[in-house]
Amino acid sequence: APRAPVAVSSVSSMTQGKRRHSENWVKLIYLRAAHFKDFDHPGQPWEITSYAEAKTRKMCLASRDQFTEYNRRQIARVYPWGGRIDSSNLDPSLAWASGCQMVAFNFQTGDQPMWLNRGRFGENGGGGDVLKPPPLRGAGGASAPPPAAPPATSAGPLTPITSPATTAARIPRV
Repeated sequence: APRAPVAVSSVSSMTQGKRRHSENWVKLIYLRAAHFKDFDHPGQPWEITSYAEAKTRKMCLASRDQFTEYNRRQIARVYPWGGRIDSSNLDPSLAWASGCQMVAFNFQTGDQPMWLNRGRFGENGGGGDVLKPPPLRGAGGASAPPPAAPPATSAGPLTPITSPATTAARIPRV
């Protein structure tokens, strides 16, 4: 059986010899990498599936509707082909149009795909995220807005946090 997500903390301070963790960081939930099996077997809500550039193109072209529906309920991350020795970038348009949430870029290269990325995420002042268009959100193409508040957990309601962190590798256990 898959393990449930684990709360992690990366902000702490020492108080009288005891470690004290920031309340908001303790509520942070991680995403676990998972392999794509097929469209009929979605993963858990806390899992993220990574696709190479070629596989993404194949799925977008051969199974567009299924891939788009899959991306309504799963988080997808797309990365460029490893043979791009010139650090060029893949065209993100196909992945974005299929509902993929994350597309990796080589930021050292100012090519056309990078300009598309800058333009897309300039919509929100460069904050790093843009809400998907309504047809790419919700089950079955429903365009309902996201819930007003995140669901409560056994530890109480979740609180949205803002963080300057860019990675969360090697976080100590609480």
